[in-house]
Amino acid sequence: MTVQNQNGFHCDRRNFIKMAGIGTVAMAGIGMAINAGAASMASVTTDEYESDVLVIGGGTAGCFAAIQAARKGASVTMVVKGGVGRSGLSPWAGAWIEFNEKTQTREDWHNQLRRGGEYLTNLDYVDVLIDNINLVNADLKEWGAYTYPNILTEVLRDQIKKNKKIKLVERTRIAELLTDGSRVAGAIGYPFEEEKALVFKAKAVIMATGAGGYKPNGFPLHNTTFDGDAMAYRLGAEITGKEFVDTHQTLAATPADCRYPDGILNNMPRLIKGSLYNNAAILAHHEINVPAAEIRPSLDGTGGGGAGTRPDMSTRPNMGAGFTPKKPRPGLPEGAGQRDPFVDYVGGATTGNAGHKTEGIFPADGQCGTSLEGLFACGDALGSMQLGAVYFGPGLSGSGSSTQGRVAGEVAAQYAGKVRKVSISAKQIAQRKKEMFAEREREKGYSPDWVTHTFRTIVSPYYVTYVKKEDRLKAALTNIEFLRDHFVPNMLATNTHDLRVAQEAKNMILNAEMRMRASLARKESRGTHYREDYPFRDDKNFLCWLTMKNNGGKMEINKRPVPKSMRPDMSESYETRYPDFRFPGEEELIKAGKLS
Repeated sequence: MTVQNQNGFHCDRRNFIKMAGIGTVAMAGIGMAINAGAASMASVTTDEYESDVLVIGGGTAGCFAAIQAARKGASVTMVVKGGVGRSGLSPWAGAWIEFNEKTQTREDWHNQLRRGGEYLTNLDYVDVLIDNINLVNADLKEWGAYTYPNILTEVLRDQIKKNKKIKLVERTRIAELLTDGSRVAGAIGYPFEEEKALVFKAKAVIMATGAGGYKPNGFPLHNTTFDGDAMAYRLGAEITGKEFVDTHQTLAATPADCRYPDGILNNMPRLIKGSLYNNAAILAHHEINVPAAEIRPSLDGTGGGGAGTRPDMSTRPNMGAGFTPKKPRPGLPEGAGQRDPFVDYVGGATTGNAGHKTEGIFPADGQCGTSLEGLFACGDALGSMQLGAVYFGPGLSGSGSSTQGRVAGEVAAQYAGKVRKVSISAKQIAQRKKEMFAEREREKGYSPDWVTHTFRTIVSPYYVTYVKKEDRLKAALTNIEFLRDHFVPNMLATNTHDLRVAQEAKNMILNAEMRMRASLARKESRGTHYREDYPFRDDKNFLCWLTMKNNGGKMEINKRPVPKSMRPDMSESYETRYPDFRFPGEEELIKAGKLS
């Protein structure tokens, strides 16, 4: 008997037995296959592009980075996995904000965001937003993004397309970064429509790839897979924020529908009490993300109301259809989508993701630089910790990405103007090309779809990702390591689509390892990181950012202490330092005087 699927994988009894040497048949037999589409990639052609600045990613951050770099005189190549203006798939980076100098002060923002982020907020990137948001808003108004029916994504796409200093390459996946000595000097990838290699050489590279998730139903995470983190990590960059999680929700009646406006967008500031998981710990844990009433009004400029107050829409660009509240969709249960998150919502829509600006490439400075020379990052690809351990400030998603993109573009253009022309060896290009197409040439192994499915069963349970404990984290890590060592090196691809899926699975598995290790290392609870075995905040040991670095193939974890100016006043009581959110059992210990 021979079984063949629509992708060209097939397996008969004889070949099934032969493939036993690839991995553990008892665990993986059903995922094994023969690659009927295997082909040598030795003759695949290579096209080259060269520019001052390479921008990888076409969301809000990438668009502003490309536009600002071009403004500063740099030639720019922009490579987009999907379509520019349509690639920003980090969880709902659509909220906007402004800084009103007449009613707000920098000190107020610092104090509120520092406290709200539970003292892991990087105030350098709060300043990036404050210093640039009104410049960004002025651009958007000039471009027509505030004029109905214009939509922000279409406005950004128009600005990219008509800029003669920007070369746009769409529907192309970047697989790995390239180096000139110790400096990042480009990238290699492939288009989805044909089998060829594309080499991009640049004096400066900006990572604007967004964040990622484990492809759950719900918010638009199906195409974000931590590619930027993974590429940078493999070259030795530090990655941060992986212990924190995102708690966006969807309607219980339509859990895969992320765009039902009156059910989601009006309730972004509020998190669920009701959950798919009827578990006291996770219900209490989710409540920590409810912002205090005094935080949002002064940040969004409305000047009144409490948590959940709808922002003044005149301060935001038009986000397009679905952003303005509509009547409930016919067929939903009575009350669904009527601003009642305590009844109608379920969690897990963004499993595997952290809050906006929390995870990503660790910044080496306050200007979007990284620990790798020549590499800059912005938006959700940069672990700027703009909101610390809790995403509690709606409005700082799209505005945070745009301002960081603007800064990254300017700084990268300045850097490119000072360094010598790029020289990347033919040997390095040939090696990266060979690695990039390895799954296409492999004759037998594992289906990438099957590997992705297997992986998700390990990392998706709430008791691994949301409510954590050492024994469960270690068990999940053991399984992730098995996938990393046995399945990742043996995946197959019959075409460029399967090639993308295989490489995304590899990057998701790497990210999952980071999450498990970071969650084990942070032996406390803080923000959206909750440990049942360490259920309270530990300011003595964990007022720090944890970073992960590739050290000779081993994942090295380091503590980066939060600067003193960003820490709480330790002379204050625990209750005063953390007035907004309570973990399970915390209130009782505070009353008993056991937390100080």
